[in-house]
Amino acid sequence: MSDQHKPEFTPEGTPPSGGKQLPPPGTPLDWVRAGVFPEDWTLIPVAGKSTYIKEWGDHKRRRIDSEGLYFEDSRYNGFGVVTGELSGGLIALDIDGPDADRRYRAEAGEGYEAYGEEQTMSWTSGKPGRRQLLYRVPEHMVPLMADINTVILREDGEWALGQGDTNRTKKEQAGEEYEELVLRFNRCQSVLPQSIHPDTGKRYRFLNYNGGQPAEAPEWVLEVIRPHLKAKAWLSEEEMGQLEAEAGKTLLPSRQIRGWFFSEEVQSKLLPRLDELVFKHPTFDQYGWDIRPGKSPQMMSGCPWHGGKSGTSFQYSELSGCWDCKACGVGGDVLDF
Repeated sequence: MSDQHKPEFTPEGTPPSGGKQLPPPGTPLDWVRAGVFPEDWTLIPVAGKSTYIKEWGDHKRRRIDSEGLYFEDSRYNGFGVVTGELSGGLIALDIDGPDADRRYRAEAGEGYEAYGEEQTMSWTSGKPGRRQLLYRVPEHMVPLMADINTVILREDGEWALGQGDTNRTKKEQAGEEYEELVLRFNRCQSVLPQSIHPDTGKRYRFLNYNGGQPAEAPEWVLEVIRPHLKAKAWLSEEEMGQLEAEAGKTLLPSRQIRGWFFSEEVQSKLLPRLDELVFKHPTFDQYGWDIRPGKSPQMMSGCPWHGGKSGTSFQYSELSGCWDCKACGVGGDVLDF
């Protein structure tokens, strides 16, 4: 099927901000071919919000392959970007209405970006209060986020990993509309501008093009993520077999050592004593530890590599056992430290 048979849509309103001018009106495929979206993004064709590609969130795809898939089903009328590791660490903040926006404002504090004043790549379906803000998480965090698909801010004020909000069912049963606030990472996708919304029939449009690049994830987003980071700990049956085969040798591969180190038994004994056994450094003696209490407690101190004026650059999550310094662009688990 040739692209001339796909529906064409005329842009509406003023051009998006952020510098780089968007191409003239055309199909979603025109925008993909014109390089509107970064080349390192993994794109998939969508019909509304759906795609018919199996395991679409598990494999990185070349842009030319994504374009080819677009023609394989006449129902496709747009493209989505696969967030997470497959697109260089993209994380999408999905705000599903005015009530969700109020919760976003309360959660983000000074990091809140008002509608129409976004500082990163962002777009809307045109429905009231609906928009998505796209960020890029620090590279060193991406491997530790392998198990993070969605993190949802429930109406009880708690961020839940990969779980729905129990209040959704209650509201829907009462005939009330539920507005979700969610961060999307691995095995998720966001429908891109110029695609067609399945309910309104109108195209998604940019609120801020931002020169074609998402901004770095703000600190409040990283604070939400940190308690859910997870060290790569577990070995497959094949790797366990290799470990047993290597048992009589003096040296073991580092991956096998990590598999033992991050076993549940070892971690249960180690985590309560990390500051005593692992985090030994003169910098920590100098700055001391600042404890941020709450449901997601954080230990903070000066950074062993660059110090820092605030004394909170080094962030360690007591729940996940992972740490990072955004200024230095480093992080990981306790063995990485």
